[in-house]
Amino acid sequence: MSFANLFLSLLLGFIGALAILTAFTLYLYNKYEVQQQHEVLRQRVRKFRLYKMLLYLGVNFERYIKVLPREAILDHTRNCSACPNTPTCDKCIVDGKIINDMNFCPNYQSLIKYSPMLAPKD
Repeated sequence: MSFANLFLSLLLGFIGALAILTAFTLYLYNKYEVQQQHEVLRQRVRKFRLYKMLLYLGVNFERYIKVLPREAILDHTRNCSACPNTPTCDKCIVDGKIINDMNFCPNYQSLIKYSPMLAPKD
């Protein structure tokens, strides 16, 4: 093997290793960014009645944060903050009363829409 071939082989090996290292670094960075975004969403949702309503409805909060689109969660928090039905909501989430018609909640239909995504995976 000539010196040029040896040099080319080493150079290609180095470039390959560098590409793998870069891809792994980007993967870790993306994973960190997603975790940070999830934490921001967790904190935001917990500020509203929405958090207690999710628990009342039996929705796994972590699954909700991880599988629903970010924009849907932000819509839910906006709907909750502007909700005119807080007395009825409080009957559910504070008093624990069973309400047969949950359509008073501006997020209920959206939660129904996303319910297949929220179902536990076996």
